Amino acid sequence: MSIPVKYYKKKIEFKESLQKLAMQAHRLLQHLGELELDDIPSNDFDILKSAVIAIMEAIVEAGDFVECYMARGNIENSSIAASEKIVKEQMEELRDWLRLVKQEPLEEECMEGTRERILSDIDEWLDDPVRSLVWISGAPGIGKSTIVSSIVQQRTHKGDQVITFRFKRRTEPPEPLRDPGTLWPSLAFDLAQRFRDCRLALIEAKKANRYGVTSVNKQFKMLIREPLKSNLGVFYDRPGKLLVVIDGVDEAIRDPPHWTELLDTLRDFCQLSKESGGQIRVVISSRPLHDISNALSPLRPSRIALSVADSQSNDSEIWRDLHHFFTTRLRGGGIRGSFQEMAHN
Repeated sequence: MSIPVKYYKKKIEFKESLQKLAMQAHRLLQHLGELELDDIPSNDFDILKSAVIAIMEAIVEAGDFVECYMARGNIENSSIAASEKIVKEQMEELRDWLRLVKQEPLEEECMEGTRERILSDIDEWLDDPVRSLVWISGAPGIGKSTIVSSIVQQRTHKGDQVITFRFKRRTEPPEPLRDPGTLWPSLAFDLAQRFRDCRLALIEAKKANRYGVTSVNKQFKMLIREPLKSNLGVFYDRPGKLLVVIDGVDEAIRDPPHWTELLDTLRDFCQLSKESGGQIRVVISSRPLHDISNALSPLRPSRIALSVADSQSNDSEIWRDLHHFFTTRLRGGGIRGSFQEMAHN
């Protein structure tokens, strides 16, 4: 009758066993209440007495176990809460140390039914283990950023870990999102939020450089290259890939030496993605500037070159997209709203 409660490790097993014990004790006590104790032989009475004592001892032991179990649960919950608090404090300290600039949201996605071939090609390239870099180039306003937004949504739904950065002009100074020195700290912080090993590497970098790092080259080496190269195994153990999306590189301030360092580190980062065995992918969008082309072309990127000149052909995707846009919007929203949205996209 005695049940070794202390050996139950799982909550469900313990609960079921305790219920069974209580039912057995209840039935036994019922039978004892129905018996005439004077008619019970002494040997049987001793057996019953021993059984009742064993049941009571097991119940007491169960009570002790419940108390210990609950205490252990409280300790574990407290440990989890304390750990989460520590991580939050670490991330706040890293945010201050990196001097992060608030990012602006990405553009809206492509209108449904447009850019289908382009998005399909890019999606296929990003699933190809041989391809690690996609470069989307084109004139301002041709739709690079909307394509980038659609890629981010597609790959997030596929289970990839997607981190983004967007260089962005403003109508008035200051323009912190044009500073080349904001890229790598922002991406490093996003990596630290998602991957424990990257966070720990960043904490060590902070200890060695209390006052931060201003050189773009040093930022890349300390915040990105060294943590990633030391922890590539992190990405093999997770489903999906790491996709880094950098929008509007041409919007960055093109003053030396930071512009040159930005292009050099972009090239080095894309090279690092090639060495990751398909676990890290990069998507870059920009105007087709000569400097950017010189930096990326040696890496043989999969390239989407957008051009309005293609609209002269009835077979071009741009022509079909424009036709789809106007026929859809003019039916439902009026001319004014459609032209405003076209200008935005």
